[in-house]
Amino acid sequence: MEHAGWYIVGGIVTMALGGWLHWLFTRNNCEKCGIADLKTEIYGMSALIRELAARAGISPKEQLEIESMGKGGLGP
Repeated sequence: MEHAGWYIVGGIVTMALGGWLHWLFTRNNCEKCGIADLKTEIYGMSALIRELAARAGISPKEQLEIESMGKGGLGP
């Protein structure tokens, strides 16, 4: 009973360290798998397509219809 406080502090520190290590090794690190670069490239291509559509005179409603067809939808 003399060292009960130290046992409690040790247990809390151990749980905190274990939780931090668990987070460190199980987080989704997209930098290693290349998905982050792919997402950036897709975002850039989408912005380019929208800019080209705007310059071609396609209305935002028509752009949404085209995007929904590209996603497999039938349009609004």
